[in-house]
Amino acid sequence: MNLICKIKFVKATSLFILSLLGSLGCATPQKATWMAPVQSEEYPLDNESRKYSGKTKCPVMLLVDYEGTTIPYASPVKVNPFFREKLIHFELLVAEVGKRTMGVAPAKLHHMGTLNCRPIRGGNTLSEHAFANAIDVSGFTFNLPNGQSKTFYVKRDWFGNGAVFFAELTRALASRPDIFRIILGPGNQGHDDHLHLDMSPSRYIDVLIP
Repeated sequence: MNLICKIKFVKATSLFILSLLGSLGCATPQKATWMAPVQSEEYPLDNESRKYSGKTKCPVMLLVDYEGTTIPYASPVKVNPFFREKLIHFELLVAEVGKRTMGVAPAKLHHMGTLNCRPIRGGNTLSEHAFANAIDVSGFTFNLPNGQSKTFYVKRDWFGNGAVFFAELTRALASRPDIFRIILGPGNQGHDDHLHLDMSPSRYIDVLIP
């Protein structure tokens, strides 16, 4: 194999670099697409207004503390009760992927938070974080059958040691559009160190499958 092809894609997420590697005969990451029919569904937060003018003002929402059900979280989060149900289904999916690729379900989920009263960058539309309707997942820790502990971080391991697990997880999420409507990750600007998952009224997926 060409030496250049052996370079891990930690930094190679620009379209130019990916195109260059592809022209050299290298296997390059592909953009994920929805892999199952997308059904219209009602979600209780869909009718909440996301637009605002003037100073950022976030809604007063009912929040619950959540530490994970199937997979413990590295630290508790505050989420909307409706989004908690989505996280429960997400953890079940992650556990299945972990068992298939690592032999065990993750022992811990690492995150960068849920609730954050802020707009989407460069606009006057509230982020789903303002509704505690999103989570930024940064990695997973596995306690392996051989007694070793291994942590895969999105930033460090997406195109490296964790590529098999992350690729399978991305495909699994793309096959379950009923869990999240928005999936952003490496390959999308500002998301090279985490997976952003939310239940926005709109639907969009933009992440590279390693």
